[in-house]
Amino acid sequence: MNLCHRLPRPHLPPALRPVQAQLQRWQAVGLLTPEQAAQILAYEQASATGAARRQWGLTLSALGALVLGLGIIALVAANWGSISGGLKIAGLTTLMLSSYTLGYRLRDADGAGWPGTGAAFYLLGGVLFGALLGLLAQGMQLDVSIGTLLMLWGAGLLALAYAVRLPAALHLALPLGAVLPLLDLYGGTLYGWGGGGLLPLWVMLLISLLFAGVAVWHDQSSRSPALHALGSPWAFWFPPLLLGSATALMYHGLAASLGTGTPDSPALEQGILLVQVLAGLLALGVAYLGGRMERRAVIHWGLLGVAAAVLGLYFSLFARLLNIALVLIGAGLLLLGVGYLLERARRRLSWGLA
Repeated sequence: MNLCHRLPRPHLPPALRPVQAQLQRWQAVGLLTPEQAAQILAYEQASATGAARRQWGLTLSALGALVLGLGIIALVAANWGSISGGLKIAGLTTLMLSSYTLGYRLRDADGAGWPGTGAAFYLLGGVLFGALLGLLAQGMQLDVSIGTLLMLWGAGLLALAYAVRLPAALHLALPLGAVLPLLDLYGGTLYGWGGGGLLPLWVMLLISLLFAGVAVWHDQSSRSPALHALGSPWAFWFPPLLLGSATALMYHGLAASLGTGTPDSPALEQGILLVQVLAGLLALGVAYLGGRMERRAVIHWGLLGVAAAVLGLYFSLFARLLNIALVLIGAGLLLLGVGYLLERARRRLSWGLA
């Protein structure tokens, strides 16, 4: 009996597909009965489900660490004038090192049994590291921009993530690095690069491709499950950077090609439609890539981009031809239809993905 008929396909995680295939081979040669094979597969599936549920605890602990870190920063800011500079630096440094120590003892020391709480204290130390950077820059009156501080903070979180295998720190480090081009390159203060204009968008596009490459490298790495897990933040952040920067570059290219054309010119309207179609095709490609990578977040970002492109096309084509009531009614119906179609596509692309 084929086990695919025993368990509904959408509920079987990708990690269990090799197990299912092996059980079928053993069942085919008589080493297992269908009932034994089904029991083994159900046990493995229950174990995988329990691991997924534990992720909720990790998420809540990480959120608690972020809120606690922000609370400490707000407390220092509220009492800024009444606390001496040396006490501020010493206090934040002590709290940061204490957080790292607690994280190690709770998660990584011999006999430690609190991995979620330990990871949260590691992350709290990373948040306090950013506060310490800002305090040092202000206290020593260093001539550094916010973008440079974010770059240093992101680099510290990146090092922390790989040192202790902490995806949550990587999730915080990558957006800090992603806003760097907009904050520093646009102002022309990073390494003497100036001009603003299209340079930040090109940098964002290159960063998104770098993120995608690192995510693929992590997915293909079999050195350790912890290292493989670090691929998730890279995969999560590259689609919005890619879709946003590529779409903005296409609109800039359209504006440059039209020059001083009138806002209502047919060429402008046709160009906008073309950009929206190309953006939708790019988003569709991202969703397909997410299916190949078995990354649910990538699929969702891609399908979200498809939906945005479809709505953009709708308003571009019909907003001027109908009154506002009919446009809104049509948009609502379109959203329902697109939502249904995208849900079908999401299920087809991401069945069983975590």
